[in-house]
Amino acid sequence: MRRLLPIFAVVLISQMALANTAKATFVIDEFTSPMGGQSALSVGAGSDTDFVDITSGTDLPGTVERDIGITATGGTTILSANVTPGVFGYSFTGGGGGATSSFFVDWDGDDNDATTQGVGLGGVDLATGNLGIFFKDVIGSSSSGDFILHLTMYTGSLANFSTAVINLGTVYGTVMTPIDVFVPFTDFTVIGGLGADFSDVDSIRLARPAGGNATFDVEGGIFAGNPVPEPFSLAAWLGVAGVAGALGLRKRSRAAVV
Repeated sequence: MRRLLPIFAVVLISQMALANTAKATFVIDEFTSPMGGQSALSVGAGSDTDFVDITSGTDLPGTVERDIGITATGGTTILSANVTPGVFGYSFTGGGGGATSSFFVDWDGDDNDATTQGVGLGGVDLATGNLGIFFKDVIGSSSSGDFILHLTMYTGSLANFSTAVINLGTVYGTVMTPIDVFVPFTDFTVIGGLGADFSDVDSIRLARPAGGNATFDVEGGIFAGNPVPEPFSLAAWLGVAGVAGALGLRKRSRAAVV
């Protein structure tokens, strides 16, 4: 039994270490500001944009601006992207006849302009102590196949960027159940120039390329941080202890026979 104790201790320490890394260390946007919300709306083909200053619910430095924009290609569509306190929501319905829609959300500094993307965040460090970006409490549905998002980081200029492609269609389909989505920095691919330096980020864009009917909500915010591991259950601990005890009894029984 004595030889089993170090093994049990290693398992215990390992699981505790995993649990201690499960946290957000940097808030990109909790969508709690402004209290009056934010919206862009299009009925039929068209586009709309809006920008607001964020005064709370973010660790981005200085005066932070959130830009949103939407575009619909046609049909009798109703398309919206909006922020209500605590929630970012996107909805596209009536996209028959091949009509599509797209949206973007930019965090690009205080330029009072939602039509032109800027690089004014001032070199934000998202990488130190973090393994990636995660979305808390995502809810959505897609009736037109996979739901694709692009998360893009820029450094220095819009010429240097890296993008992660996120396929949410494979994880939520049409089930309206909140999930957490973690995007490791290793999932980003250099697309332009030198790519993004995640310790020196000047602009962030979340976007949906053109697609069909879908809804998408982020109800808990967007953060830089680390993945949340599954908790090691009491049943699992009892299982480990039971195996250890059984092996110990077996060893003692063999010794008694000898």
